[in-house]
Parts: sequence; C-alpha cells; structure tokens
Amino acid sequence: MAAGVAGVVAGEVKRMGEDEAVFEARGFIVAWGGVLALAFADWPPLLLAIKAMLNAPALDGDARGSELLAQLAEENHGSRWPKITIAALLPDQQLTFEELRVLRTLCQQHAEEIAREGLMWNVGELQVAAFTSRSLEQRTDVPIPLKSPQVVSCERAASAAPRGDGSVGRGTMASSRDLVEDVMQEWERGDLESYLARVNTGANVLHYTESCPLEHTLVALLTSQGGNGGDTILRAVQRFSKAVREHVPGKFHFFSDSCPSSLHLTLRTLRLRQHSG
Repeated sequence: MAAGVAGVVAGEVKRMGEDEAVFEARGFIVAWGGVLALAFADWPPLLLAIKAMLNAPALDGDARGSELLAQLAEENHGSRWPKITIAALLPDQQLTFEELRVLRTLCQQHAEEIAREGLMWNVGELQVAAFTSRSLEQRTDVPIPLKSPQVVSCERAASAAPRGDGSVGRGTMASSRDLVEDVMQEWERGDLESYLARVNTGANVLHYTESCPLEHTLVALLTSQGGNGGDTILRAVQRFSKAVREHVPGKFHFFSDSCPSSLHLTLRTLRLRQHSG
C-alpha cells in the first residue's frame, strides 16, 4: 500500500515538473475539538495538484495507479486546509470562556510576529506514513522527494507571497486560500460564546496518542534540518507553546514533548474504503 501510493504520487511530481512547495504561515488557531494548530495561508500548487489527483484519480492515467487510488476513502475534513496540529486538550479538560479569550489574544499577538517575519516553509519531501497512533509517534515512513529542497531566499519567498488577485505563485486556486480564511476568520472574529461549544466537544489527546489499527497517510514532516525554513517555523511553534503553558497552564498536551519528530502537516488520509458484503 505505502510503496504503491508513494510511486503514484512520485509520478505526479515528475509529471508536474515543479521544484518546490512553499507554505506561508498564516497564524495559530484553537480549532474545533480543542486542538492548537499553526495554519498556513493555502496549499502550494504542486501539493494542490497531488491532492486533486488523490481525490479524483484520472481514468486515463496509469491503470494500476488509478485502480489503487480509486480505493481510497474520502478526504477527511481536517486535511482540507493546511495546518500543523501542535497540541490537544488533556483528558477530562475543557476550556473556560476566559481561557479561550486569553488564547485568542495569544494567537493575535503571535500572528503579528509571523506577519513581521514573513515565515515560509519550503517542503522538499513528503512521506507516506504507516502509523498506529494518529499523532504519528508510532510510524514508519516511505519518502517522496519533491526534487531538491532549497533555502527560501527573499526572492523566492516573494514569488510565493499573495498577489493582488488572491492567488499565490504559479496559480494556487483562490478557493484554497478562501477556505483557510473562512476557518481563521471564524476563530479570530467570531462570537466566542458559540465558538466555545465547538471547542469543548469532549475530544482530547487520547484520540491522537492511543494505539489504533494500522493506517496510512500522506504528510510533510516538520524538521529543523535542511535550511528550508522549517527551523523558523519550529521556533515560532515553540514560542507560542511556551506562551500557552504560561497563560493557560495544565490544559494541553504538546506533541513535541513526547515525540519532537511527530509534528507534521497532513495532505490526505490514505485509508481504504470500507466495502460491504
């Protein structure tokens, strides 16, 4: 399964002829279910094309590849917008209105830092991860290089910055950015009383850390190696995590505490459809 999907995705990368997948950090968010995440402005064109291929495999492509992809379950809602989940509520913990208000303030403050720094992450490799815990603390990986990872220079970062028409670089779909903005605006400007109910759903870190049946997923792992901007993203995550620990103590489990190499951005689940009969 893992090798098969990795081969199909690698073929799409080669066909596209792209040489980079640059993410622009958008800001931190308390997402539904009480998870903390770093959201990115939209999907880079190459990764958007890969997601489209996985969601609707071409019938006129490689027969074996199309047959394999046709077996994939539908994409989960959570991977439709790009983010790195960094923490989840501890068991038996919920947030108060005041704590949620404090977290919104922290997110706003750190969003200003991100905007000043113009944080970019140039992903040079994807991974097909076979996992037995959803946090990816227990997994094996099959790498998919996106050609040669390169340092994001000022010039290259500028080419990925938003244009006046709302697109990015070489044609990322505007709907990708619009979806992220819808999610972020609900958090940043929406009514906190109603948002609190979406946060306190009873979900907690055990969903991510407890063992689960073997599954596969397509991800980009966040590391500080390679000079591709991952180190600056990681430092921003660490600063925000430190602030949350100080101002809202005892509420969250931070995934980097138990397994620093588990921080990741999910492109799509590779779970197979359940067939009846």
